[in-house]
Amino acid sequence: MSNKDKKTDVPRSLDGLVRKTIEDLIKFAPTNPCCEDFHHSKKDRHKWDEACPCVLRYEKAVDAARTLLVANVRSEFPNG
Repeated sequence: MSNKDKKTDVPRSLDGLVRKTIEDLIKFAPTNPCCEDFHHSKKDRHKWDEACPCVLRYEKAVDAARTLLVANVRSEFPNG
């Protein structure tokens, strides 16, 4: 039985919706973000030769989403 509503093609369970959201986030997220792509609050301002904290947080969040998705797929298909 499908996990989607046939009329709307939207996942019926929250797990399915979360998974779809994470998949879309990873699919559409920029792969090489640069400092100029982000707004910098006062605490995030940095010198030109320092790592951008905004980019670092962004990359950490995308990596966490990717790890969560991979773990979910592995739990669904443990032998695959």
